[in-house]
Amino acid sequence: MAAVIDAFGHIMPQSVYHELRTAHPTDAIEAHDEAYFYDIDQRLADLDEYNIDKQVLTLASPPSWLGIDPQEALPIVKHANNEIRRIADEHPDRFVPVATLPFLTGEYLDELDRCIDDLGMAGVQIFSNIDGRPLDDEAFLPFFEAADSKGIPLWMHPQLADYGVTGDSLFYDKVFGWLLDTSVALSRLVFSGVMEKCPDLNLIAHHMCAMVPHFAARIETFYQAREFYPHADWADLSQPVEEYFKRFYGDTVLNGSVAALETGYDFFGADHLLYGSDYPYGPDHGRKWLGDTESVRQMDLTDDELEGILGGNMERLISA
Repeated sequence: MAAVIDAFGHIMPQSVYHELRTAHPTDAIEAHDEAYFYDIDQRLADLDEYNIDKQVLTLASPPSWLGIDPQEALPIVKHANNEIRRIADEHPDRFVPVATLPFLTGEYLDELDRCIDDLGMAGVQIFSNIDGRPLDDEAFLPFFEAADSKGIPLWMHPQLADYGVTGDSLFYDKVFGWLLDTSVALSRLVFSGVMEKCPDLNLIAHHMCAMVPHFAARIETFYQAREFYPHADWADLSQPVEEYFKRFYGDTVLNGSVAALETGYDFFGADHLLYGSDYPYGPDHGRKWLGDTESVRQMDLTDDELEGILGGNMERLISA
């Protein structure tokens, strides 16, 4: 049996928490002063309990970067990436280090080079919008081209935005808004032509690419009817729209819904599904979702497909 790899785990090292809290105090960062975000011994014990061999480490709390000055953020970002690399070096058989870039221009392109070329990190986490700017902004194309040329996977985590949700509850923003923002971000990357310009770009989107597999037919037909929407600045794509969306990878963070997993399987195929936990978020400090390989096992899969989803596909992406 191939190794079981959690493709989307989160961590907030204490030193990063303190630096970010000092430089840019927000409710978002305040919520991360809890041991389960940084206690490595507890994390390893939880992985062992649920028979998880390895876990991808991405920096927790994307909303903590909203509103911070990019220049002020840069040394904290560098420190965070160094810390994740250090933790992985201390446990090389258990953790896969992924850098985080909350901004994608200027000196952050240098940080991309440093993390991949010097630190040897497995890839980069980005957010579904960059402080409110969409990912198909022309200023971000050099980043995607650089990631494409390096052959590294990108992990995309949803980011808060103005979703128009009535009231001020983050509960609704995160339960529904994050899925909307993920779907819009992936669609923008396709319709703007970024995915066409970057043919080798591999992008992993949280929550099984959100609405994409469920509304694939609607997405396709709206593109076909684009002459009725002259405001839509969409590229003329050389392949059917569906082919670009099928290039994305989706994790299994669907909170135990086998039916939703099967929809993702039907759209993406087994090769583009990755077991993920969202640890330590979720019930029981992430332990419930960490242990939810059972939902994957309930699907009607071949042995090879099951091994791929539980770890083989992730291993292939980070070893390419």
